[in-house]
Amino acid sequence: MTTTVPGGRAAARPGRVLLGFVLLLVLLFGASYAAGRLVGPSGSGPGRGPATTDVPGMHMDGLRLPAGEGVAR
Repeated sequence: MTTTVPGGRAAARPGRVLLGFVLLLVLLFGASYAAGRLVGPSGSGPGRGPATTDVPGMHMDGLRLPAGEGVAR
């Protein structure tokens, strides 16, 4: 059974619309994964980057750091 829409074309089946949407999602996720692999990590995670007390221009005199953070002594 085919129904027509006001433009004169046959209406798309819901299954085809859903399949197209899923394929679009797969394409977008694949492209974002490839771009992420190309550029690498976006920020410094745990254990990377400068330690809390090594930030230039930040005066830490008299401040105590939470346990497990900062430079190991």
